[in-house]
Amino acid sequence: MVDISQDDINKISEKIEVMYNKINPEFDVNILLNEEILNKFSKEETTGKNSKNLNQEISIYCNALNEKLFEINKVSQENQEKILIIELGCGAGGLSKTFQLCNNNENNFSYLLIDRMKYRAKNR
Repeated sequence: MVDISQDDINKISEKIEVMYNKINPEFDVNILLNEEILNKFSKEETTGKNSKNLNQEISIYCNALNEKLFEINKVSQENQEKILIIELGCGAGGLSKTFQLCNNNENNFSYLLIDRMKYRAKNR
């Protein structure tokens, strides 16, 4: 667990507000699945009895791509800003894990996972 200053929380909150106002909040209600992204996961993960969450996570990622939410200034590699993914109510962090895998573990993403409950990993 990391302590975050109130100033940092306020800055993050302001960025969320700006981004929310920039995007079109009317996402496609259909599940968007990309064949290339689906191939990053096993057939069991994407079609098995527990595939609903993963397919929703992939759809969220694909919607974010379609809305160009990940586009960043690529003028120079040294000054490239990281994209911050904030997962509210993250639980085990499944959405962030899916984003990481879909994005080939590229390091231009940072993740902030927030949950009210303490989470204890099953696989420790």
